[in-house]
Amino acid sequence: MSPRAPFSMAVLPLAITAAVLSCTAYAQSSTQQLEALTIYADTYRNTASKSALEAEETPQGITIVEKKELEQRAVESLSEALRYTPGVTTEVRGGAVTRLDILSIRGFQNAEHYYDGLPLLYNSGWLQPQIDAAAIQQVEVFKGPTSVLYGAMPPGGMVNIISNQPNSEEKSSIALKLGSRNFAGVEFQSQGNINNKEDLTYSLTGLTNKSDSQSDVVKEQRSMFSGSINWQASDDTLVNFNFYRQSDPDQGAVSGLPAKGSVFSNINGDFSPGLYTGDINFSKSSTDVTMAGYKINHSINSEWTFLHNARYTSSNTQQQDLYSSFLAPDESTLYRGAYALEESNYGFAMDNQLAGIVKFGDVEHNLLLGADLKNLSAHVSGATQYASSGLVPTLDLFNPDYDQVDPNTIMNNAGRQYDYKVKTKQVGIYLQDQIRIDKLVIIAGTRYDDYKTTASSVTETAKEITSRLGVMYSFDNGIAPFASYSESFEPESGTDLAGNPFEASRAKQIEIGVKYSPFESDTAATLSLFKINKDKNLTDDPNDNIYYAQIQTGEVESKGIELSVKHYFTDALSVDFNATIMDVVLKDDTDYEGNTPIWLAEKTASLWVNYDLPASVLKNSNVAAGIRYIGNTQIDAANSATAPSYSVVDLAFNMDLNNINPKLSGGSFALSVNNVFDKESYICYNSVTCWEGAERSIEAKFKYEF
Repeated sequence: MSPRAPFSMAVLPLAITAAVLSCTAYAQSSTQQLEALTIYADTYRNTASKSALEAEETPQGITIVEKKELEQRAVESLSEALRYTPGVTTEVRGGAVTRLDILSIRGFQNAEHYYDGLPLLYNSGWLQPQIDAAAIQQVEVFKGPTSVLYGAMPPGGMVNIISNQPNSEEKSSIALKLGSRNFAGVEFQSQGNINNKEDLTYSLTGLTNKSDSQSDVVKEQRSMFSGSINWQASDDTLVNFNFYRQSDPDQGAVSGLPAKGSVFSNINGDFSPGLYTGDINFSKSSTDVTMAGYKINHSINSEWTFLHNARYTSSNTQQQDLYSSFLAPDESTLYRGAYALEESNYGFAMDNQLAGIVKFGDVEHNLLLGADLKNLSAHVSGATQYASSGLVPTLDLFNPDYDQVDPNTIMNNAGRQYDYKVKTKQVGIYLQDQIRIDKLVIIAGTRYDDYKTTASSVTETAKEITSRLGVMYSFDNGIAPFASYSESFEPESGTDLAGNPFEASRAKQIEIGVKYSPFESDTAATLSLFKINKDKNLTDDPNDNIYYAQIQTGEVESKGIELSVKHYFTDALSVDFNATIMDVVLKDDTDYEGNTPIWLAEKTASLWVNYDLPASVLKNSNVAAGIRYIGNTQIDAANSATAPSYSVVDLAFNMDLNNINPKLSGGSFALSVNNVFDKESYICYNSVTCWEGAERSIEAKFKYEF
C-alpha cells in the first residue's frame, strides 16, 4: 500500500524554513564568543549529493562539462553541450529542431532539466524552457535514478545547468558572432563589484542573434538577458538574487521527413537538402520564458549551513505546424495533418537544505536534511486537423510548394479542439548521510514524495518512498572502486484510448565501477557498469496508428558500460575519450517484447584532443579536434528497421589577437566547425517522421575583453 503523509505535505518546506531560521538565531547567540569562523559563502551545491562535497566522492556516475569546453566548441544549446558526454544521446529530434533540449540518458528519455538546483518547470508538452549556452557556467549530468534528492524524474539520470556566477574579478566582454546559414549575433558578459563594494558582486549576460534554419524558408531568432547578484549581508550570510529572460520569436522547424527518401531509398531519388514539410502561411513558433529567484546561504556555525533556494517561472508559447501523416504509394505525395497550440505556464519551486558535519571519533557524518516544493499551473488550448479531412494540402516532396495552406480553412474546421488546465504539485522531504571513515565513503539517503497532477478531469497521484545506498573506497594509488543502489519514480501523464489514467512508474539501478584520479596525476578515469529496471513503461499502442496513443506495458531493462578518460600528455596536450555500450530492451506481453526503444543509440564514442600552442608560435592560443560516433537507432517502436550509425568530426581554433598586433590586446578570435565533412544522419519516431541531424556549421567569434 502506498504510504500516506500524516499531514499536508505542502506546508513542510515553509515549516522547515521557519524552524531552521529559528534554530539559526539560537545557534548564533550561543556561539558569539567563538573565534572568527571560515564561512562557506557560495550557493553552489554538487548535483550528485546536494552538498559542497566533491563530485568525485559520490559512488555514482556523474559527468561535468565546464565553461572552457563549452566556449571552445562554440556550443549554442544544452543538446550541443552534451554531445561528448558518455551515456547520453542528444538532439533526439534532429539537428534541425533547436526549440527542444530532449535527451536520452542511459536509455531513457529526459526533457525535465534543472537550473541552479531547481527544476525548469515543464508540462510534458512543447513548452520547454531552454537556457542559452552563453548563460551557462557548466553542465552536470547525474547518471541513474536521482529521485532520492530530486523527486519525480526519469530513471536514466538528470541534467543540472549551473549559471554564470557573480565574481569580484572585474571583467567585461563583447563579442560578435557570424556563421553558417546567415547566422549573426552579438553577446556581452560582465562581472565584478557593484560600486566598488566588496560585499556586492554581480554577473550579467546578454545576447541577440538570428539565422536561417537548417530547413528551407524557416528562421530562428533569440534575445536573452540573465543576471545574478551576490550580497554578503554578513560574515555568515550570503544572499543571491537571479533573473533570466529569454524571447524566441522564431524557433525554426519541427516537422519531420518520411523515412523513404531520407533514411531509405525512394523510387524518386533522395530528398534535396533543406526539404521542409511545413508551410510559410501556417508554420510558426514563438516562446518567452521569464524566471526570477533568490538564494540565502547561511552558516549557522563552523559545522552547519542552511541554504534556501527559490524561483518563480512564467513562460508561454504559440505554435502552429504541420505533421506527416502518411506517404502515398508514389513515394512523393505526403499527406499532412495540422495543429495549433497555445500554452502558458507559471509556477514556483523551492528547496531548503540544512547540511552539517558531525564527528564521532574517526567517523565523519556529512548530514543533509531537506524539503522541496514544485508547483506548476498550465493552460493549454489548441486544435488539430487530421490528414483524413482533406483540408490540409498534400506536399510533393520532390517539387515542394511551401505556399499552399489557408490557416482559416484549416483551423475553422478543426477536427479536434481542446482547452484544459493542468495543475501539478510535488512536495518532498529527504535525508542523506555521507559517511567518511578514513578512505571509505558511504552515502545513504531516503526521501518521501507527495505528487499530484490534475489535467481536465483526470487526477493522478503518487506517494512514493525512494532510497539509495552507495559505497566507495579510495586507495593511496588513486584507484577508488564503488558500488551503489538507487531508486526513482516517474508519474506517467495521460490516458490510454479507453481513458484510463496511467500509473506512476518506478525504477531501480545497480551500478558498480571504479574511479581513478591520483593526486597531481596526469590522468583521470571512470569506468561504470550499470543495470536499470523500470516498470509500468509507456510505449506506442500497436493497435492505433491515428491518435499516437500509448499503453502502459511491463518493464524496460537498460544495462551497459561507460568509460571516460582524460589524460594530459603534456601541459599543452590533452585528450578526452568517452565510450558507452548499452543493451536496452522492453520486457512486456505486447508485440514489442524484446524491442529497443526509439531515440537512443546503444553504442556511442567520442574523442576530443586539445593542444595549447607554444608561446613562441601563438601565445594564449589553442587548436582542438573531436570525433563523435553515434550508433544506429530504431526507426519505430516495432523495430522494423534502424537509422544507420554515423561519425562526425568537429574542429576548433582560438587565438589571442595580441599575437597579430599589441594594439589588439584584449581581443580574441575563435573559429569552430561542427560536422566538418557534412555527414548526413537521421533519427526517427516512425516511418513517416524522421529528423535530419545537424549539418555542417561554421562559426567565427570576435571577442574583446575590457
